[in-house]
Amino acid sequence: MQLKPPLSFHDQLEKLLTRGMIVCDLNSAEKFLQSHNYYHLNKYFHEFMDSNGNFSQETSFEQIEFIYENDAWLRNHFFSLIEPFELEVKTIVANHLSLKYGSDVFYKYEIYQDINAWQNTMNIVLREVKRDPTNPVVSWHMKQYDGMFPMWVLIEFFSLGSLSHFFGNLNNIDKNEIARFYNISGYYLSSWLKSVSLLRNLCAHTRQLFRRNYTSPPSLPNFFNWTPNDNRHLFALSLVLKRLSNQTNWQIFANDLDQRDKNQPFLSDYGFPQNWRDYLL
Repeated sequence: MQLKPPLSFHDQLEKLLTRGMIVCDLNSAEKFLQSHNYYHLNKYFHEFMDSNGNFSQETSFEQIEFIYENDAWLRNHFFSLIEPFELEVKTIVANHLSLKYGSDVFYKYEIYQDINAWQNTMNIVLREVKRDPTNPVVSWHMKQYDGMFPMWVLIEFFSLGSLSHFFGNLNNIDKNEIARFYNISGYYLSSWLKSVSLLRNLCAHTRQLFRRNYTSPPSLPNFFNWTPNDNRHLFALSLVLKRLSNQTNWQIFANDLDQRDKNQPFLSDYGFPQNWRDYLL
């Protein structure tokens, strides 16, 4: 099958017009397309298309821009919240395991639940180490310790996804002892690491958050008092991040979110209830 031919920015805009999109400012819309790949925007377009590929009535390019800008704002701000949590939880995990089992805890396969999962994590992390051979920390340990690394060094080469898999493979006692830092059980921290890791990657790679149903929704304990049995949306992850975040960082974010939504409400498309402020502010 032959691939579709490329379209100029002008032709991309014409394609949208022929499908029924309203464009109030043609020049502004074309400039937006010049800096935002049509295919990248396509997932937003499809939210407002019928089965024939035509836009529903009154769908405007400016509406898509508004949605995209809010999506970008949320991605940037959630990423900013996740980064300090990632640094913190890595520190807690490395410190706990090193003090309990020794600096070489990463290599003690017998303390993990699944040897195959442990081996897989080890392969991923050591591959990351080898990708940075000029790093003085790496070269020093390769030379002085025959390529062995203490846990507090290796943890710096973990992605949040790798940490999620690693944490999930710990025994339940260690999970609970580590999770106690956040006053939750290991079961919930394991679930939250998986969900937050997914959100972090979506934010880092400019993926769509708008109307997304999450494939790894977080398990929510009763103390959130969130009664609807639906944790597949961004609101559920917001509850989790409020719990995991530094209080000052969270309050700044929540206040900014409050003001942005007051200016022009948009959060219902992310699973936020009307009384979301009662939960997040």
